[in-house]
This record gives sequence, C-alpha cells and structure tokens, in this order.
Amino acid sequence: DAIESIAPKSLSVSASVKDGATTVTIGNLSCKEDAEISLSLLESALPEKAKMILLTSDDMHAHNTLENPERVKPVELEIDPRSTITLPKASIATIIF
Repeated sequence: DAIESIAPKSLSVSASVKDGATTVTIGNLSCKEDAEISLSLLESALPEKAKMILLTSDDMHAHNTLENPERVKPVELEIDPRSTITLPKASIATIIF
C-alpha cells in the first residue's frame, strides 16, 4: 500500500525540528537486508551536507560488555542527504541538518 512504499515495515522513522535543526532517526529493523532510503522535505530543499550518526555492527548480536565496552559504538559521517543513503541491516541512523 502507499504507506509501505513510503516507509517499509522494516524501517522505523521519526523526525523533528528544534532550534532550526532537523533531526531524522531511522532504524533498519531487518536482520537480513540493507535499506536504501531517500529523504525529501515538503516545503524546502535538502541541504548539500548533513551529519549522520550511525550505530551498526557486522554482527547483529554484537554488544558492549565490561570487558569490551567499545565493541559497538556510533560513527559520525558527513553525507549528502540529497543522495540515496544505504542503512546496513540491524542499524540505527540519526541524520541532522
């Protein structure tokens, strides 16, 4: 249906604006497939640059422990939000612009 074509069931999406900054958080809940996403705004154009904070691991069962507290940690990237963004399986991304 139309809603699924906008946000497939394997994605969890939220967005907010505060103090002039837009924050979009997307969780790829699939444990088998990466997700290709495209952003769009209703009333303005997307900027050329944005910050993306990505939390993912090559092992979906990975977790932090007292012995290995840095096993899973966020990575900060600069992206072009006008381009297609690939979210790895079992990941969470926060995009700020």
